[in-house]
Amino acid sequence: MAFPTIDPWRVMPPDVPPVQLSGDSGQATAICQGGEPARPLTLQQAVERSICHNPQARQAWATALSQAAQYGQSWAGFMPSVNVNLTQSRDRITAYQRPSTTAGQPAVRTDSDVRAYGRNMTLSYVLLDFGTRAANVFQALHLMNAALASHDATLQAVFSNAAQTYYEALAAHAAVEAAREAEAAAKESFQAAQAREKAGSGYRAEVLQAKSLQAQAVAARIKADGAHRQALGSLASIMGLDARTPLELDPQAAQDVQPGSQAPSLDTERFLADVDHLMDQALQAHPSVRAAQAQLAAADARLDAVIAEGLPSVGLSVGRYVNGRPNTPLSPSRSTETLTVITLSVPLFEGFARNYKIREARAQVDARRADVAMARSQASLDVWRNYQSLQSETASLAASADVLSSGQEAFDVAQARYRSGDSHIIEVLDAQKDLANARQERIRALAAWRTARLRLLASLGRVGFWALDTPPADPTTASPTNLSSPSSTTPP
Repeated sequence: MAFPTIDPWRVMPPDVPPVQLSGDSGQATAICQGGEPARPLTLQQAVERSICHNPQARQAWATALSQAAQYGQSWAGFMPSVNVNLTQSRDRITAYQRPSTTAGQPAVRTDSDVRAYGRNMTLSYVLLDFGTRAANVFQALHLMNAALASHDATLQAVFSNAAQTYYEALAAHAAVEAAREAEAAAKESFQAAQAREKAGSGYRAEVLQAKSLQAQAVAARIKADGAHRQALGSLASIMGLDARTPLELDPQAAQDVQPGSQAPSLDTERFLADVDHLMDQALQAHPSVRAAQAQLAAADARLDAVIAEGLPSVGLSVGRYVNGRPNTPLSPSRSTETLTVITLSVPLFEGFARNYKIREARAQVDARRADVAMARSQASLDVWRNYQSLQSETASLAASADVLSSGQEAFDVAQARYRSGDSHIIEVLDAQKDLANARQERIRALAAWRTARLRLLASLGRVGFWALDTPPADPTTASPTNLSSPSSTTPP
């Protein structure tokens, strides 16, 4: 039987977590859906399902609910406690007594049936405690805020990991396609070498070299196919599904990581212009920093509570007892008692325990202060690393396009020269290898740029659903730097 729950203090979040990230500033909220994943699966659907069903996200929300419940419990100290006891007793006695004067007379039976009822109510209330209850409330409040901030940090980490894994799966699929193209080109070169050998203008060594390259291309395609299946399994796992769940990715999204796709339109220089500003944002807005700061505030409140517990307190107790007090024999005769007690409690000596409790609480404050420093340091380091990574990937993105263009042109020239008999098969094979490597590098650069951008936004603590689309480069529409600012409310 489920026990009905109430929330008179209005402190409990909903049992079902809101699928909303701080970076969206209330502008975008996903709707959790069960069942089989969509086919084809878009990037946003993969991210939404990950946030809804990822075990880490669910665990973080359960922790937040637990801390919110403890916050509600802390308010009970400001309310009186009332206990009611209802007691009923029945004392039935049957006795036999034989007359002593008349021989042969039967024993006399005596029956006694005594019933008694008792009703007791006790009210207790702390009148004065020098701040113990208030400190407990503040401690619970800050712990709840820390849990909510940790949940936000978990959501952003799940968001970033899901998007990164989706791009990796897209890149793995594109790598399979590129490997198949390389395999087809190797087969064509092998057939051309065979044709030249039959015509008498080629050599057996050329045929063997082309055949070897074809076998290598087949092996590369098989390896790429296995990596693609592994990427799909990883994506399914992040989404809270069985790794064996078949997934079909959005073909439109797959175009973004094809070797021939255009580079993302982003004003990179403006986005990367001010690393100091990006670090300042992370130090103020990142959920991990906010969680550490809330933990420090809770430790401060705990220290106040420990000190206040060693001070005097005044309590009030009022009791009304009908037919006796609790845990005492009831009387069949009716009696009523009203008792009012005011108690002054002064802790004089606790075996020096209070002194050590205060020392422990102060040490916890110092530890939480160190946690804040570590969180701020880690946040700034993550921004710096991801900032440098995005700069590198942006440069690699442009370079990969040039390498692919040059490789394609070199392969076309080498193939034409070989067909006309002006070159050796080795020139074609080398150009073919270079082209295959250039395609793979282009795929890697396209996927790596998008994941590097998301990692940078996640390290700022402001990643949201808006980040799934590449920010426009037109300064009249939106600025990527502003979009990652804590004060931003407009998604692109």
